[in-house]
Amino acid sequence: MTSFLNSRRLRDYPVLALIGAGGALLVNILTRHGWVGGLTGQLMFGDFISYYAGGLIYRTNRFHLYDPAVQEQVQRALVWPSQPPGFAPYISPPYVAAAWSLITTLPPTPALILWMVFSLAGFIAALYLLDRWVVPPALKTAGLTPSRLGLAVASSYCFLTGLQSGQNHTLTMLLASGVTAAWLGKRWFLAGLFAGALIYKPHLVSGFLILWLVRRNWRALLSFTAVAGVWTGLSFWTDGLPLYREYIALSGALLRLPLVKGDFPVAAMVTPYALLASLIPPGGISIVTRIYLLLVGLTALGLSWVAIRWRHHEQMMLVSALLYPICMMPHALIYDLLMVVPALVLMARNGWENRVLRLTVGCWLGSFLLPLVGYGLQIALPGVLPVSVAALHIQQLRATMKGEAACPS
Repeated sequence: MTSFLNSRRLRDYPVLALIGAGGALLVNILTRHGWVGGLTGQLMFGDFISYYAGGLIYRTNRFHLYDPAVQEQVQRALVWPSQPPGFAPYISPPYVAAAWSLITTLPPTPALILWMVFSLAGFIAALYLLDRWVVPPALKTAGLTPSRLGLAVASSYCFLTGLQSGQNHTLTMLLASGVTAAWLGKRWFLAGLFAGALIYKPHLVSGFLILWLVRRNWRALLSFTAVAGVWTGLSFWTDGLPLYREYIALSGALLRLPLVKGDFPVAAMVTPYALLASLIPPGGISIVTRIYLLLVGLTALGLSWVAIRWRHHEQMMLVSALLYPICMMPHALIYDLLMVVPALVLMARNGWENRVLRLTVGCWLGSFLLPLVGYGLQIALPGVLPVSVAALHIQQLRATMKGEAACPS
């Protein structure tokens, strides 16, 4: 395995993957029929259309935001005369639709171009933050430059499928990298600001909040509350309870998504819960849900214990906070794995570089292969990826525990 991972292959294979997959995406766009890709026959930038439609409905008739019939009608009107099969329902909180309503002052095509430029700029900014404050000196000495890190990420299926969908995955990577950099620099107020901006996917901040609450890190919590409170508060003041009741009801329905065969891309789901739920018959979902909720509570207690036990091991706690939502929340898709990039960089320290490199290459390959195999089987096979990263992190925690036991302070 070590001979396979020589420097030439690590340099050349991502380039080849980016050329191949990127070329396919380009051909899909160039041969398109309106908003329908020429190669795939599927709607291009479907998530962007969903977000844009959500913002448009919010701006014009917000109390139909979670009405599937209205969502489909608006989305089909936006891409007409294209007639794509199916549509991507809007499932984000109301305050996210309020933010998206601002971009609907532009027509869909200019808005998409602006969003793509913004997404790529966010990706470049994330690479700068990681290189400047997160990447350890040993990796820089070994030749990890911002361009090589960017190439490794950009050539992954996680990045490419998110780009093709018009997702906010690069923004997620930017904000997760911002929290990581600010945390390592003990700039807690700034860390809270980055986390507050991340609540467009509220489950992704769960790990940070648990650790900050246990550690009583009031500065981070204060700045997080300032951003999140203003953003959600303005929407709640305007929309009141009814719209949020509908969103909460929709959130409960997300637990059943792994059971939806054919109408939802189950193979793109990346959480362990999705993997387990996609393997069981529909009648067993209630049992799995109860077990899952129990595990969420237990792992939250475990994360709290880590925060107390390793109070001075900031890197360990950061990795735990970054991995927790992907491992324990019910709904995340494969492009959300960019949240794990800062965690992998943090794990590649103190003699663990080779193990993390092998894990990273495995995840990179798995991001291509597992969705492909899972699509045929209708199983959320990418759920294996965060479990693999978490398993190595647990090994690091155990090694740290043994080291401290052998060398008491």
